[in-house]
Amino acid sequence: MLDKRIKNMKTISTIFALIAFASSTIFANTEATSSNKAQHFAIGVYQGKGTQTMHIMVDKEVGNRVSILVKDHAGRVIHQEYITKKTATYHGKFDFSEITEGSYRIEITDGKETLVKQIHISNTQATATNRTLTYEF
Repeated sequence: MLDKRIKNMKTISTIFALIAFASSTIFANTEATSSNKAQHFAIGVYQGKGTQTMHIMVDKEVGNRVSILVKDHAGRVIHQEYITKKTATYHGKFDFSEITEGSYRIEITDGKETLVKQIHISNTQATATNRTLTYEF
């Protein structure tokens, strides 16, 4: 009987966790550029599983400086980072959980070439279902 109650509690916890993750979504649209590779650098951009965090990876030639810019829908820079000339690989994260709903751009550039990834954030309302659980003692 105790095992059944523990299993029910785990199921309920899982349902609430899924509702919490479903309340906000990020969509990465790679249509802005058809490639993840420029002449002197390559990028990878992906969303962390179950999070509002975008991971940004850059492989570049030593000797070139690369900038990472996150821009809002009006083109304002809301975050920027620089990868130094001495660094060949970079892995950074940008947390979108505190960012308002809308469209954003991640621009990665060496000053000559720019790769762009579109990010769309939409908030959805989670709906709770009323359920009654009865335990027998």
